[in-house]
Amino acid sequence: EINQGSDAFYKNSVGEYMLPIENKIVFTDGNYDLPYVRDVKIRRKFPSRINIAITECQVYTCAKLKNTYICIDEQGKILEVMDKQPDFFCCTLLGVQVKAPKPGQPASFKNEKQDEAYRELASVLYSSDFKDVVTSIDLTNIDDIKFMVGDSLEVYIGDIDNLDYKINFLVSGAYLNIGPNRKGTLDVSFGTNATFKEVY
Repeated sequence: EINQGSDAFYKNSVGEYMLPIENKIVFTDGNYDLPYVRDVKIRRKFPSRINIAITECQVYTCAKLKNTYICIDEQGKILEVMDKQPDFFCCTLLGVQVKAPKPGQPASFKNEKQDEAYRELASVLYSSDFKDVVTSIDLTNIDDIKFMVGDSLEVYIGDIDNLDYKINFLVSGAYLNIGPNRKGTLDVSFGTNATFKEVY
């Protein structure tokens, strides 16, 4: 019995489970055949039941590589390589070149310093109050990182030092005061204050 997780990955078109439950089921952290699976907990219930609780990954960003689109979660794991732009909302990842993308493996960028910058920034943004309105992240210069909130507010965060404070205190507090409809730039790169410049 699979009691948690997305049926889309574990049932076929007639409702039958794709993962056979036999005498033994083995999952490893490096299971590349199931890239959307983050965690699996298996409990046996006597006399003849097995409960499988599945936690799945979610696409958070998408980076374009030539004619493909690389879907990545907030921890930096590649979930899917698509031949067309996703038709669901996800944050556009700019300024990076993904090396040899393969679903189930960590994303590796041509500029290796972007690996750490992405994982730290995406993780903080994903747990923030405004994760669903961040439309793009630009890692072109890791000392001058920026992201867009909606299509009207550009946020400059500088480098990855004190990211949690910059985003969850400075940006979050300023965004509440600015509101979603004002256009401009928000600079928190100094890490001590937020400066908003409105564009008319």
